[in-house]
Amino acid sequence: MVLTDDGTTMKWYSNNRLVQTESVSALGFIQNGINGDPSVAGGPTTLAIRSDNVYGDWDGGIEDVAVYNYVLSPQQIQNHYLNTTTINIAPAGANVVLTWPVGSLQAAGAVTGTYTNVPAATSPYTNSASAHQMFYRVIVQ
Repeated sequence: MVLTDDGTTMKWYSNNRLVQTESVSALGFIQNGINGDPSVAGGPTTLAIRSDNVYGDWDGGIEDVAVYNYVLSPQQIQNHYLNTTTINIAPAGANVVLTWPVGSLQAAGAVTGTYTNVPAATSPYTNSASAHQMFYRVIVQ
């Protein structure tokens, strides 16, 4: 979920798709300060609960929170969405094929070992299956 507010328009994205656009004035929304400017009255930043506790406690969880002091572009929102990286490994004859949406492929001889970048690896990456075990991960920076 992404909510953007440029002071004029609020946009709500869900799973990288714009689902709602509203005028800030039509919503009656009043910002709690602007980019940390102490001369503008502000309030605490809260997620999933109102700071005045009007609706009670939050019984849930939130992952991968990012807060910016500027409005993200649709491309930046898509980049965040794609950063939920998973690596898929599938057999292909005597080979295995690894695929991932973004990031750099790394490998190590042990799951706890020192991972290093696999030179020039791009998705899909084909590797021969062998008796030598190899562990892979994708790092996103």
